[in-house]
Amino acid sequence: METVVGFAVGFVVGTKEGRAGLAKIKESLAYIRESKEMQNLVGTALTVVYPMMKELTAGSGRHA
Repeated sequence: METVVGFAVGFVVGTKEGRAGLAKIKESLAYIRESKEMQNLVGTALTVVYPMMKELTAGSGRHA
């Protein structure tokens, strides 16, 4: 979560700094995307969402 807060702060600061700020934002996004914390978050979300989607799609064929 700290990474996301850091990105938000970096975004605000970056937009005030022009091109150099945008480069920092891109660097921050790459760091967040590659971070173990984000990978764990995505993995957990998929673990929760996949069974729900599977159930919803299986249930859609029963409503005739």
